[in-house]
Amino acid sequence: MDELKILKKLMYYGAAVELILGPIFTFFLDFGMRMVGIQYQPLFYQMTGILITLFGVLLWYATRDIETYRIILITNIILRFSVQVPAYICLIQLPILAPILIPCVIYDLIWGIVALFLSWKANLLFLSKKNE
Repeated sequence: MDELKILKKLMYYGAAVELILGPIFTFFLDFGMRMVGIQYQPLFYQMTGILITLFGVLLWYATRDIETYRIILITNIILRFSVQVPAYICLIQLPILAPILIPCVIYDLIWGIVALFLSWKANLLFLSKKNE
C-alpha cells in the first residue's frame, strides 16, 4: 500500500472523528462542563463544535484528490500541532479535564505526526514539478 492510500484512509478516519465530535461539542459540551463546575459562555463551545465539524467536512472533501486539496491537509496538520500548547495550559489550569484532554492531545499529536510523515513521503508538503 502506498503512502497516498494510507494517507487517504487516515484522512477519512480523522474526518469521521471530527464529524462525530463536532456536533457533540456543539450540543452537549456546555452541559458536561457545567456538571463538573466549569462555567463559560455556551457560544464558545458551540463555535468550537461548528469549527471541528467544518474541519471534518473539509478533510473528507480533500480525500477526493489529495494532491489538489493538499492545503486542507496541511492546514489540518498545523491545527493539530497548534492546539497542543493551549491544551497543556488548560490541563494546568483545569486538571479536572485531564481524562478528556489527555486522550485528545495524544490523538491530535499522533494523527499530526503520522499525517505529516505520510505527506512528506508522498511529496505533498512542498511544490515540485511533480505536484504542479
